[in-house]
Amino acid sequence: MTEVRTTVTQYTVNAYPNPDSINARHYSITVEHRGGDRWAVCHMGAFLSAGGRWSWRDAHHHDHDTALCLAQRAASRVLVNGRTAAQCWKWEQSVRAEAEAVTHG
Repeated sequence: MTEVRTTVTQYTVNAYPNPDSINARHYSITVEHRGGDRWAVCHMGAFLSAGGRWSWRDAHHHDHDTALCLAQRAASRVLVNGRTAAQCWKWEQSVRAEAEAVTHG
């Protein structure tokens, strides 16, 4: 009988308060396996260095635990259209409240 293995090749780290929100995916950071004990921390085509800076070069590889730690630290600082996940969530809630006020007002 052939041995079947399950291998983790990618993690997703996200600080968006509601994972089901249409906006949540934009704040996702992935930690992607690059072979051996090399992992890349990625967001929208950019790669995170050990110093916490984003680069367009896939030259920043880390060991597994370091990559996950870097991604978790960076998650709350990811900017999309100039907003962090928390700021976008607050905006999303205000838009929802305004729409409900118009609908039920």
